[in-house]
Amino acid sequence: MTLGVNDPASDASCVCSLLTADFAAAAVLITFGALLGKTSPLQMIVIAFFEIIFFSVNEYIGLNYIKVRPMWICPKGMTRRTL
Repeated sequence: MTLGVNDPASDASCVCSLLTADFAAAAVLITFGALLGKTSPLQMIVIAFFEIIFFSVNEYIGLNYIKVRPMWICPKGMTRRTL
């Protein structure tokens, strides 16, 4: 089965991806606020690059090894109505 434009499963996965990206961006913005004025723009880009990698690794470990399911992680098969 391919996911089409009007398929509720594709809408739910899109929303879940946006929520994950939102939390990753928030982590970077918090770091930017703490380091603003103390680092150069190049250092900020390097920090943001590695912070997104570490955020993803941390999320993977929490979900797959520790088996933690935070509220903002959508389970498989979630539809728009359950959001």
